[in-house]
Amino acid sequence: MKKHVTVRQKNCTDQSRCVLHDGVCEYTCEKDQITLSYREKEGGEVVLKADAKELMIFRKGDVTSRLRFRRDTNTTATITSPYGSFEIALYTYFYRISEQMIVVEYDVLSDMREKTRLRFSWHIKGACS
Repeated sequence: MKKHVTVRQKNCTDQSRCVLHDGVCEYTCEKDQITLSYREKEGGEVVLKADAKELMIFRKGDVTSRLRFRRDTNTTATITSPYGSFEIALYTYFYRISEQMIVVEYDVLSDMREKTRLRFSWHIKGACS
C-alpha cells in the first residue's frame, strides 16, 4: 500500500536539521512489523523494517549500508562505498514505533566513545491499523 512519508534527520551534536525524503513510500504492516521502502532524491533505495524491539535500515545506492538499532544496546553498522567497506559502532538511546511515526536517536561511536548523536524520524500519513 502506498503512503506518504517524511524522513527527518537532526544532528543532536550541532543541532543541524534536514529533510531526507518527503514523498511516497511502499508501506506494509504485518505481524507487528512495519516495512517502508522508498527511493531517495539522489536515487538510493531504502528499506526500513521496524517492530517493537528493533529497527533495521537497508540502503542501496552509491553507498550501501545496513544499520540495526535496539534501545540501550551497542550494535554495528556496515557501510560499503566505492572506496571499500567498514563497520561503525552505534549506541541507541531512544527508539519508538507507532503506526504514524518511527523515531530513533543514537550515537555513532569512535573507540566506543560518543562521536556524533543523530535523531531520525519517519512521519507516516494515512497508516493502517
